[in-house]
Amino acid sequence: MCDDLSAHERPNTDPLRAFRSGLTAKEADASLRHSIDALRNAEGRSLIWFTEIARRRHFRKLGYSTIQQYALESLGLSRNLTYHFIHLATAFEQLPRLRHAVAKGEIGWTKARAVVKVASAKTERTWIEKAKRSSRRELEGEIAAAKTRAAAAKKRADVQQPDLAPTPKDEAAQTRPRENEESAPPSTGSAPHEETGTRVNPAPDALASPIPAVPTTIRFRLSPIQRALYEALLERLYKSGAIARDATREDMLLSAMDSLATVRLAADGAAASGRHGHSLPRGNASPPYTIVIYECESCQTAWVETSRGRARVSRAQQGAAHCDAIIDKEGQRRRSVVPPAVRREILRRDRRRCQAPGCGRTGFLEIHHLRPKAKGGTNHPENLVTLCSSCHQLWHKNGWGPDVLDRRARSRRHPDGTS
Repeated sequence: MCDDLSAHERPNTDPLRAFRSGLTAKEADASLRHSIDALRNAEGRSLIWFTEIARRRHFRKLGYSTIQQYALESLGLSRNLTYHFIHLATAFEQLPRLRHAVAKGEIGWTKARAVVKVASAKTERTWIEKAKRSSRRELEGEIAAAKTRAAAAKKRADVQQPDLAPTPKDEAAQTRPRENEESAPPSTGSAPHEETGTRVNPAPDALASPIPAVPTTIRFRLSPIQRALYEALLERLYKSGAIARDATREDMLLSAMDSLATVRLAADGAAASGRHGHSLPRGNASPPYTIVIYECESCQTAWVETSRGRARVSRAQQGAAHCDAIIDKEGQRRRSVVPPAVRREILRRDRRRCQAPGCGRTGFLEIHHLRPKAKGGTNHPENLVTLCSSCHQLWHKNGWGPDVLDRRARSRRHPDGTS
């Protein structure tokens, strides 16, 4: 190969062009621009594949209960990039044309990140065309101008949320009311189930009719001020890392209530300690609540009693409950599957965090048997591990064995064997 060929004359066999020293300023600039273009295209393709895995929940089949765990632990993405990828994957559900434009390489993912801040189903096509024709700086300026116009229109007409559209060529943009949209991300993870502190009871009577295996719905109505507060708190929690960007609304609700109960109990405990002049017992691994699961011994169906009637428990939840529950059968002494002292030891050893790689949650913790007791597993500490309820359910749903944690740990090693 002739080394004196210019960057423009050399054949484009390597899309990233291996570095060569000694090029002229013009040649080096051309190579750099080419590499940046290739990098942007690669980022766009990565985002589309990421969206596909999130949309079809492939991450659960790969051993992760949430897309955030998969991105951080398996892909090694930074928290900031993971945040943006999840945010865009969520937005693409409502903006399919934008996803298609990124997939075809018509606009880069950084421009897409700017467009999702203002685009709606009505204005999506217009913003895509604007992004194609504009530089990133010009696009950001147009977005800022659109926000300013929308704020002015909202103030004049008292419109709750006008459409954010680029500046028309001939006349000022007209604003229209926009339907309210949920700001929380879609359920890409799994809501925590409630077997922490579970008591598994045999059925009090035979089942009169099949129990529907459908989720129950709880609705909340918020005033405009409450909605604004909800969105502000949600964004603050996202940015602080207190909750995962892909956390479901069920995750957030139960975690908030659990945290409130924990703070209240801690305050009550401190007050009681002061009143009685001594410290309360430490190291208690028992949860402040108990969920009772009933089981039919003949058909093995399990359910819980709620204010809306019986609700069936899934097989995965049922299996997770049997790992860490109190068995209460009529005529028999109540017993814990994992003795309280052993449970305390495992929680202390695992620092009260879910041990699933990439998770680390500290709420809704349960003890899991790596080798099930039905297959000869014991309560020896080496056979026990702390998992959050979401990961625990995933373990039982996929039937993973004791090799999963080791296999996933190995997958995080570099080719030279280092972590």
